[in-house]
Amino acid sequence: MVNSVWDVLLADDLALLLLTPDEGRRTVSARRAQLALAGALLSELLLAGHLAPDPVERRLVPVAGAGPGGARLQRAGVVAVQALPGHLPTQLGRVAQEEPWAGATGALAAGGVLREEQRIVLWVFPSVRWPLLDAGPRKAAAARVVGALREAVQGRPVEPGAASLVRLLAAVGALRRAGIELPAQSGWRAAGRTVDVVARQRAVPPHLAPALTDLELAVRRLAAGTSEGDVESGGSGGAWGGGWGSGGDLGGDSCGGGGEGGGDGGGGGDGGGGGGGD
Repeated sequence: MVNSVWDVLLADDLALLLLTPDEGRRTVSARRAQLALAGALLSELLLAGHLAPDPVERRLVPVAGAGPGGARLQRAGVVAVQALPGHLPTQLGRVAQEEPWAGATGALAAGGVLREEQRIVLWVFPSVRWPLLDAGPRKAAAARVVGALREAVQGRPVEPGAASLVRLLAAVGALRRAGIELPAQSGWRAAGRTVDVVARQRAVPPHLAPALTDLELAVRRLAAGTSEGDVESGGSGGAWGGGWGSGGDLGGDSCGGGGEGGGDGGGGGDGGGGGGGD
């Protein structure tokens, strides 16, 4: 069972959804996983009011008197604030370099949710899996994602944390690979179209919405290995007064890329194959 003392972060739920439910293999490359979880940490700091968007400097800045709770959130906030040059993509990259994946899986292991299993493949190559010991937290995280998609389709407000899960999964091409069972009337084509609707329907103050969208776009761009100019424009992208993130929205689960065995390149979205942890 989960340790009741352990405070579950958005990054922990996201880490669970980036693992296959049966074998505990990571469904995206290590690089994409680090970026997605860095995005989750910064999203949680924004949603909790510990960081705020600065549209002039185009970065996240600390909020006076709002010290983040918990060591992992606190570390992410410090790294983001100290990142130079300080635009949002740089802040995201610096937090990703702190290996948030290890932090999340370590917390999940300490909470009794999974275990880390290291092996050697073909006598040479190291391999790591994270098989689940308690499937409940992952099922709960998957239910949040399905609920967010359903609420968006029905035109209802979407819970901010659930919206971030949907958008960050899509940003690294992992929404379809998460093994989520959609409602019978839905399909993955409809889910992909709904990703942008989720952003518009999330229940956050107006000043936070563009910052969260820009953060998710930064995850997508860095995960895809592209600069901001390489991403198609149009759609409902970030709106920091015409700042760096004024490009297109995520447009569905389209980052592509293989699983843990496939590295960071190539791929044609989630329909283009999975990839395991080995």
